Amino acid sequence: MLKQKIFELIETRKAKYVDALKINDLSRIILIEISLANLRPVADKNHTSEKQAKNLAKAISELSDYKCEIVWKVDEKLSEIEAATKTLIETKFPGIISDATLSFSDGTTASAFLSTSESIDQSVTENIKSYTARSLEEFGLTCKQVTIVPPARPSPTMLQILRSIKICAPGSLEAIDAHLRSIGFECPSNRWLASKIDAARKRDLVLWQENRTYVMTAEGLAALPLSTKKNSSDIDRMLHLSRRTTW
Repeated sequence: MLKQKIFELIETRKAKYVDALKINDLSRIILIEISLANLRPVADKNHTSEKQAKNLAKAISELSDYKCEIVWKVDEKLSEIEAATKTLIETKFPGIISDATLSFSDGTTASAFLSTSESIDQSVTENIKSYTARSLEEFGLTCKQVTIVPPARPSPTMLQILRSIKICAPGSLEAIDAHLRSIGFECPSNRWLASKIDAARKRDLVLWQENRTYVMTAEGLAALPLSTKKNSSDIDRMLHLSRRTTW
């Protein structure tokens, strides 16, 4: 287990200066939180240096394909600002930001790490960065930088979700999610996927059945592109049915 390996590494290196650990599996990023009060120009028994902290982050990154970043923390007041900033961003961009963490280089300057629940285009990225910087400025902080961390694997589009529903039909939410994962997509959560399917249901593209499974409507099938290639949804559905059929 990755978290256990990280804790063992921290213990081996006697890195008592690490206050907390965050792992975001969707974005494949690890954040280690260290109080600025524990930072010194030269590391000693009870404190760390910037070089030592960076070496620890590098060692943690080498445990897996997750990227590790250092988050510097200051005091309780700034932690409250962090929580308020996170709420503002999540409210402004609902369903897009999955996590927000601030790192403080001092009491007046902050950097933001924002993990997104789905892939976003450049214009949305810039809007999020601009809004985050303005939000920090309203709290009297200078924004050093905003880092947007997208999901390691792309979120499925509505068309890809409909295609999976067709292949799995009648399929449960879990079965549809499993199929999407098997073809290289990552849903932020079952709740996220359910909301997307519900939006399709309201457009009469999908039908929800009493046994908690989903099937396509005639309108939904018509919305999917026709193909005679080997990777067409009709061929994939036949293969899917053959795997789950008991002879």
